[in-house]
Amino acid sequence: NGYDTQYDDSFLLNMLSIHMGTALNRPDIRCIIHCHPLSICTLVGLKEPFNRIMNVHQNNSRFTMLNKIGYDEEYGGWFVSDEYEKFSKLIGTDNDIIFLTHHGVVVTADCIETAFDRYYFLDLSAQIQCNIYSTQKEVKYVEQSTVDAGQIQAFKEQEKRSAVFHFNATV
Repeated sequence: NGYDTQYDDSFLLNMLSIHMGTALNRPDIRCIIHCHPLSICTLVGLKEPFNRIMNVHQNNSRFTMLNKIGYDEEYGGWFVSDEYEKFSKLIGTDNDIIFLTHHGVVVTADCIETAFDRYYFLDLSAQIQCNIYSTQKEVKYVEQSTVDAGQIQAFKEQEKRSAVFHFNATV
């Protein structure tokens, strides 16, 4: 067929390691978005703490207040098929997102609408953060005290409903 089977198999194993590892111990995950947006790839190329979503805008606060992002600090390289265990640990039982150093991002959810909504606002948050960094001025952070436990609970309860509206309005 003109294709190098060994290359094709390694590529498939690499791809499966990310997706299989992410969903391995999480039956609640029904949708996985793995992509390489410029803004997030910019952040994951920086050293800690600048490679993390920070409280610099209300969109970013959505992610910092929920604290559901796992950060992969070690790039494993291309065509590494045994990384599924690493992804399984990073997503754990509670994370919805994994930032992959020198690579991209994995966003998960129980449905496409919520995964899309998380991805959309995560990318927007990363864009805002990169733009703020580019000014090279002092950063004014959103005070954590402005987000209380009641707001966090209200957001969790409304996330899926809001995501469905957002998704349907977009597609």
